[in-house]
Amino acid sequence: MTKNVIISILFSATLLIGIMACLICNIAISGNLTWALIPVSSIVFAWIIFVVFKRIERKIAALGTNFLSAIPFTIVVNVILSKMIEEPVLNVWDMLSIFILLILAFASFICDYAKKKGLMK
Repeated sequence: MTKNVIISILFSATLLIGIMACLICNIAISGNLTWALIPVSSIVFAWIIFVVFKRIERKIAALGTNFLSAIPFTIVVNVILSKMIEEPVLNVWDMLSIFILLILAFASFICDYAKKKGLMK
């Protein structure tokens, strides 16, 4: 087995152990799924980020893609939190973080384009 395959298996196993620990603790304490949805969705998102970096060869474009995918993830986590603590789904700080993610994604794609055209090394 190559080094990358072993690292991928260890990474996946570690994330699966984290998911199972959160689910077991949440169900044992409260009897249903409440707070465990947040770490489980975060762990799944971390795996999806890993996959994007492995699949897209141009790493700056992969970074921009991950910035863009973080926007719906932020909204999903806010919806889960909103149902748990009965607060609004989006507030000013959430809008600011989404705006910053959009700027970072735009900058990443611009840098990737400039690197592809030879304008940047």
